[in-house]
Amino acid sequence: MNQPHKFAIAWTISRTLAGHQGGHFFNSKYGIRVKGGSDSLVAWDPSHFHGTSLQDYPPSSNMISEFYQIGLACVTPNRIPGLWESYVQDQASLDQIREGVLSDNKDGGDDEDINED
Repeated sequence: MNQPHKFAIAWTISRTLAGHQGGHFFNSKYGIRVKGGSDSLVAWDPSHFHGTSLQDYPPSSNMISEFYQIGLACVTPNRIPGLWESYVQDQASLDQIREGVLSDNKDGGDDEDINED
């Protein structure tokens, strides 16, 4: 995952599984595991190899209807710095910047279309 900021943040607000039932976060660069659990926050350098383990529940059981995990991840698209620079240099209006942020263009893509009139 590429982003223009040094760190990404993920906050698990609530989940129904216990800490021993998987869904742990791993950062392989440091060899750490953060056990999955409610009200837990993890910040990491997204350039490090990272991921989560599978949750421990059988998909064919009735438990699947009882399982939930709610959270928030804070990451930034690569195009944000270029869009901001266009705005600061008066090369794009706030509406054009808003459109650029909300567009379906791939992150890190060419933002030149914002400067066209």
